[in-house]
Amino acid sequence: MVSDGKSFDRARMTALFELSPYRRGAPCPIFDACGGRQLQHWDYVAQLWVEAVARRRQPGAQRSEGK
Repeated sequence: MVSDGKSFDRARMTALFELSPYRRGAPCPIFDACGGRQLQHWDYVAQLWVEAVARRRQPGAQRSEGK
């Protein structure tokens, strides 16, 4: 654990046991240093899925039936 916050904690990965089948090499040569587009090391379909899930979790994303 790196830090303990009120609504979330930060941790540092210490080991990687198995790569995801959705992982690919990041196309940007400075991705590790920059940390820019955080999903660029995932394949395109996985990126779309993660972004769709994130949009559904945003406040106001829930709509009632019939609207």
